[in-house]
Amino acid sequence: MDLFRRSAGLMNEQVWQAYEIGDFKAASFLSDLRQDEGEEASFESIFLVDDFTASGTSYFRMENDAPKGKVYKAIEQLRHQDRSKFTSSDCQYYIVLYVATQKALDHLKQHLEPYFSGLGIKPPIPLAVFTLADETVVSAHDPVDADFMRLVSGDEYYRTREMDSHELKGGTTDMKLGYAGCALPVILVHNTPNNSIYLLWANEPDSARGLFPRITRHKDI
Repeated sequence: MDLFRRSAGLMNEQVWQAYEIGDFKAASFLSDLRQDEGEEASFESIFLVDDFTASGTSYFRMENDAPKGKVYKAIEQLRHQDRSKFTSSDCQYYIVLYVATQKALDHLKQHLEPYFSGLGIKPPIPLAVFTLADETVVSAHDPVDADFMRLVSGDEYYRTREMDSHELKGGTTDMKLGYAGCALPVILVHNTPNNSIYLLWANEPDSARGLFPRITRHKDI
């Protein structure tokens, strides 16, 4: 995001490097916009930028008939600014991901449209700079992967700890294939996604240490 902010040619006042925006900062954004565009100006396009998604569920999902996820929270915050007409009535939201699987993009398109249309808001449009095709996954049905997948699916190098509440949201009974069973071989420079197979990112005292141990942010206490 820092590289994007410095190279995209945007004014600094148009970029906010955080998931949450408070009333004070939103008011500052709007003041700067109206100083340049007039007292009635409001934002017509908003881009939510992030690095990676494999399942899409952490961005938006319905849980017990209630919306959850990063996209829902971000747009809810911005909607609360509407008392000062922060966004135009036909504001278009975009979700721009540096890397995403086709599975995640399909999930977002399927679930964003009905919820936000029901609110009278244009559904956010998910976009990816790089899209990982379905063939990216590691599969026991692929002869090249078969021996490795026998190791992945076994218990010898799997942890003894139970699934935590965050992992259970992926709908699987274990994490051997990663969160939501995505079975990816993906490593990012700053961390290993938990959507990748467990043996790549394992990082617990009672299990194998993966080649690229994951630093986990969301934990049950």
